[in-house]
Amino acid sequence: MKSEIKQITIFSVTLFVTLIFSFSAHSQDDTTKNEYQKEFDDFLNNIQQEFKTFKSKNDSVFYQFLQENWKEFELFKDQRKAVPKPKIQPRVDTTRTRIKYQEIKPLDKRKT
Repeated sequence: MKSEIKQITIFSVTLFVTLIFSFSAHSQDDTTKNEYQKEFDDFLNNIQQEFKTFKSKNDSVFYQFLQENWKEFELFKDQRKAVPKPKIQPRVDTTRTRIKYQEIKPLDKRKT
């Protein structure tokens, strides 16, 4: 009877210790995960901010380039007069007879 109580006691203490370590390890894992997530979020925000700065700088340079060179392009505009369209549009002559095509027949099959 004493050995059974001793086994139950050892089992319960082992179970208790295991549970305490698993909970503490889980909480440490969560804090580590939160630290990594925070570090990643900071990195992501930094990269996004750098990209926005880069994009706005390049967009402004490109916009300025277009403003300066578009004026040069307008110098080459075509100043031809517009050709008027005919008042009476041409029509297809449907009175002609249509061409009849011969039907193509396949060759006789030969035995090989």
